[in-house]
Amino acid sequence: MGLDFCKRTKENCEKELDPDNDPHWSYGGFDRFRRHIAKSIGIDLDVMLGFGGDRSWENKNPVEMLLNHSDCDGELSSKECEEIAPELEKIILTWKEESKEEEYDITVGLLLVAAMRECVREGADLIFC
Repeated sequence: MGLDFCKRTKENCEKELDPDNDPHWSYGGFDRFRRHIAKSIGIDLDVMLGFGGDRSWENKNPVEMLLNHSDCDGELSSKECEEIAPELEKIILTWKEESKEEEYDITVGLLLVAAMRECVREGADLIFC
């Protein structure tokens, strides 16, 4: 159980996932991933709306669309993916592999960037399933 990402239609979420090519996190792991992203851009998620706080999202960085998104359903449009992917990649490439969790987040985060870029090329939405 956890969060998978797939392209095009929700029916794709029913396919058997290829762990080498499809991004997947446990819900706790995705929370850790988002917190690492937020910290990298100077955001404390605990004070933000949707994470227990009351601070509104400023949308200064495109990755805020990923941070301020449901972790269990919904989608990002190909346009949103186009905005998020390069910024997310820049952030991930600054991280160090200091633990198994960080190594996983870097590897799977880059798979997520690749999936976003594929959605852009195909004009498809990225589905959270």
